[in-house]
Amino acid sequence: MKNILIVFLLFFNLSLLQAQHKTETIVEIDLNGIQEHALNVKVSAPKDQKTLEFVIPDIVPGTYMTLKYVDYFKKVRALDINGQEAEVKRKKNVFYISAQAPIDFLAYTVVDATSKRGIVGKPSVVEGTVFTPQSALINFNMLNGYFEGFEKTPFKVVVKKPSGFYGATSMKKLEESDQKDVLYAENYFGLIDQPVLYAVPDTASFVVGGQKCIVAVHNEKKTETAPKIKEVIEDVMHQVNNFSGVTSQEDYYFLIYEIDEARLKGMFKYMGTGSALEHRQSSVYYNTVLTERQYSYMYDHVSCHEYFHTITPLELHSEKIKQFNYRTPDMSRHTWFYEGFTDYFAMRTLNQSYTDEIALANSMSYGIATSQKRHKQSMIESSQDIIRKKNVFSFISKLKDLMAFYEKGAMIAFCLDLKIMERSNGEKRLIDVVLEIQKDYKGRYFRDEDFVNVLRDYTYAGFGDFYKQYIEGTATPNMQNYCDKLGWKYYPEGEKIPRYGNFYVKKDHENDKYTVTYTKGKNTLGLKKGDQILAINGVKAKEFYKDPKNEYYKMSFPKLGDSMVIQVQRKGEKIMLDGEAVLTKLKYARMKVLENPTEDQMKYKSYFFKHLKNVVEM
Repeated sequence: MKNILIVFLLFFNLSLLQAQHKTETIVEIDLNGIQEHALNVKVSAPKDQKTLEFVIPDIVPGTYMTLKYVDYFKKVRALDINGQEAEVKRKKNVFYISAQAPIDFLAYTVVDATSKRGIVGKPSVVEGTVFTPQSALINFNMLNGYFEGFEKTPFKVVVKKPSGFYGATSMKKLEESDQKDVLYAENYFGLIDQPVLYAVPDTASFVVGGQKCIVAVHNEKKTETAPKIKEVIEDVMHQVNNFSGVTSQEDYYFLIYEIDEARLKGMFKYMGTGSALEHRQSSVYYNTVLTERQYSYMYDHVSCHEYFHTITPLELHSEKIKQFNYRTPDMSRHTWFYEGFTDYFAMRTLNQSYTDEIALANSMSYGIATSQKRHKQSMIESSQDIIRKKNVFSFISKLKDLMAFYEKGAMIAFCLDLKIMERSNGEKRLIDVVLEIQKDYKGRYFRDEDFVNVLRDYTYAGFGDFYKQYIEGTATPNMQNYCDKLGWKYYPEGEKIPRYGNFYVKKDHENDKYTVTYTKGKNTLGLKKGDQILAINGVKAKEFYKDPKNEYYKMSFPKLGDSMVIQVQRKGEKIMLDGEAVLTKLKYARMKVLENPTEDQMKYKSYFFKHLKNVVEM
């Protein structure tokens, strides 16, 4: 009996392996054949199927608009095992295939995301494709779909490539040679979650907290840009590790495509540049060709934000993400959490210390001001209804809703962070709570409608009231009450405060140049655009600006009646200017970090700006 059972189990396992082998989907592409931003694709059909539905996603995780990816699939045809043409009919985003004999394969051409102009209904490159003879950026939702009923079976991608090309991707490579790769994903979600960038390698790598990070770049105008961008991202990742302790044993890829600006056409040609999209082990970035000076500005916050998405929603999420519907969008109630908390963590990561406090306060003032101007609505309702329709009015409306998730969502996170620190005497922060939830829910998901209970259980008993008022409801927290705890004073747009006027000084410390680059209306000092500041109150400009507090408290937030004497060089002539701080109406909201905080405020500052890093395996 025992022997019979063993034989049966061996037979069963062998049959299972054969069945899996038979149902794997094989995709074949040849990058040598790219012409006019188009690529030919061949997809094997599951065995013994005379009718099939080939589904092209209407939407993918991390995006908030149904897009006709299917419109980029051209000349779709299918053959049966006898070489006869099968009937192919398209309805919406599905190709219906039927044949007299079992279907052998599907063949078609895909054009890339840069081949169409416009703004509405057009996919961005970060979720799409770019095909040139020198490169191929592939998000697989715009390269191949899945056969209905077989989306959970393995996918194998056979890639023929020009000699010298390297495919940067987190996807497993079953085979890798100079002119051919074979990529492998366990299922369709695993396939579209692992984009690939093919080009002559321009890469750089580093290790943080035991995790290897690879920066892969294709710049259409120059090479060897990865090492410089890597410097920016490596610094960011060290700050991520210092703030959160998050680390992983899996490699993580930053895939960056910088397009030649001359290739962009039309009124909305820059639409999508500066964008990024997260994946579990990688993120994709799309920009025009940048200068080295722009790298920090363009890649520090966005790379930090995308990496924090590895916490939520990529790991911590509801069934709406786990069981993502590619055919008919069914959005989660908690986009405000996925985007707002993530952006708050990025903001906090890049402004962790006392020296960064002013920058953090400025970021919060912007978020408060813009969120208060937006249409008041429930974060829950707008999350569920975030999908944009294919018209300009819906596009703009939903874009505003999405921005509210980043702004009001980040404010909600800020308030909760302070509440959690207050209740734990600074021993626990919001990031610690979210990581604790993530750990407890590893490998499973929470029910969308139960998330309020999850947050209440991990935060504090009264959270339900906060949730009902500010997340489910339309109210906005009284931010000044929270800012007071840190010794911050918020001044809304239109309020009058002592100022010398509206002007901006660009500081080039390396070359000792301090230039007035902007003035608005009258300023009491008489500064003009182009003035080179030489000295302030008898102190050389370099020494004055060396201490950020000088500019902040003496120039940006003076006391009523304070005066200032400035020596400038204007058109080759050195002149002296002076003026007095007067009450001036603010054109933009401002946040002031008070110069002399109270003992209680210093206590909250010590909570807020100290780190309790514990390594968190993801």
